[in-house]
Amino acid sequence: MHGLPSNTDLSFLKGREVLQLCLGRHQVQLRFDGDVTISLEGEFTLDGQRCGIGDGHRLHVLLGLGIETTRPEGRGDVVLSFDRHILVLHDSKASYESYELRGPGIDIVV
Repeated sequence: MHGLPSNTDLSFLKGREVLQLCLGRHQVQLRFDGDVTISLEGEFTLDGQRCGIGDGHRLHVLLGLGIETTRPEGRGDVVLSFDRHILVLHDSKASYESYELRGPGIDIVV
């Protein structure tokens, strides 16, 4: 939707453990320790496979894992690496929100 500057500080995500996966009709949420949430309304890629919100159940493999590295990629994507998995959040909707990253005092909407 808005893109993501390449210099965006995503350090608040590093080391956060996935505690809960919430599936909704139009949104998937990953909830982490430290009051951090990732809300997905657009497409994502998990381990090389492009997915939509209807595939949100596939994210269960991330439960209990911590984010090891983060990096913005391209004009609005974010790459999150976990122990054995790679999750890419895509800026896939031109007119709507694709994802939101929330932490204490932080709210990044793309």
